[in-house]
Amino acid sequence: MEDRRKDLLNRLEAAAHKTPREPDDFLSLSFQILYGLPMELQLRAALHMFERYLPIHEKKWPGIAWPRQILADVDAWFRAEGEATPDEPDDIDAADLKYQARFTDLLFAYRYKDDPASLPAGLCSTMLGQIHARAQNVFVADDPVAAQLWKEHRAWKITWGSTEEEHRPPEPESFDQLWQPEHNAFDNVAFDAVYRREWLHVVEWLRAEAVWKYPEPDDMEAMLRGLKRWEAREFIPMGPERAEPQDAEG
Repeated sequence: MEDRRKDLLNRLEAAAHKTPREPDDFLSLSFQILYGLPMELQLRAALHMFERYLPIHEKKWPGIAWPRQILADVDAWFRAEGEATPDEPDDIDAADLKYQARFTDLLFAYRYKDDPASLPAGLCSTMLGQIHARAQNVFVADDPVAAQLWKEHRAWKITWGSTEEEHRPPEPESFDQLWQPEHNAFDNVAFDAVYRREWLHVVEWLRAEAVWKYPEPDDMEAMLRGLKRWEAREFIPMGPERAEPQDAEG
């Protein structure tokens, strides 16, 4: 079965070259690759992707130290804080918000590090999030109009999002520009190039770790069942599967 992970890596590489790419491909294939690998290796793969963005984040936010603290010792942070992380700054951009938010997924995955499906599900989500953050960071610089509109839209949602519709003002018409192709990240050449590059970097990293040399999962049916459950949750990080309560007899 050594060829199974090799084949999945080849498929992951091919998926990165598809136009358009499908994030679900990354999540499904990377889940099947990571599933059954040692917990330390799975975690290291995710941390590696976080660390690639960390210098960008620290350059923009030199006073925010908690991401580095988590990456230095996930276990220590989790024992002290659980899945909690500090609130993001009010004027954060889309890329850094994506980066910071994925730490919650990382800590959620770590909570269930002993569950064979929950761990890769959470970590794969964080890895795709880091890919998106790197690409979004380039897009923010490439399209300052969209970047500013995004901040204004986020501020409007924070102010009015929890207010009943009949009591809140209409969204400014300028926000409509965010949904136009010229201001859509996935239609942006720079975003696309970085998104593809980072996806391929994951493939290269996993190949360098020779992941196909590790033992295969003991229960392939359980892996497929876990993947199906994750897909049904639309790839949101998930906890362990719970047995359905049985009806009492008599």
